[in-house]
Amino acid sequence: MRVGSFGDATALTVRDGEFDYVDVVGERMADANKIVSEGVVLKDRWWRASEGSRFGAKAVAA
Repeated sequence: MRVGSFGDATALTVRDGEFDYVDVVGERMADANKIVSEGVVLKDRWWRASEGSRFGAKAVAA
């Protein structure tokens, strides 16, 4: 990466609680933590999660 070029980054948060995870073969696992995406920087623009998309979040430019 050169000085002055655009970069990408992801902002993550670890949430505490009780979370149940299920994989593609139906195996279950419980955990006390979950990693959540708070947003990303793409080509020098901030995109954050909000309600609305098929993943429960919609990317919107800030």
